[in-house]
Amino acid sequence: MQHTDYVGSYRKMVIYLAIPGAILLYTAVFA
Repeated sequence: MQHTDYVGSYRKMVIYLAIPGAILLYTAVFA
């Protein structure tokens, strides 16, 4: 149970960090 919850939380954190990270990277490349 805890393993599934951990994986779900980890994937959610990665998505939340990847979205603004991709925006910053896109802005840095075309700035």
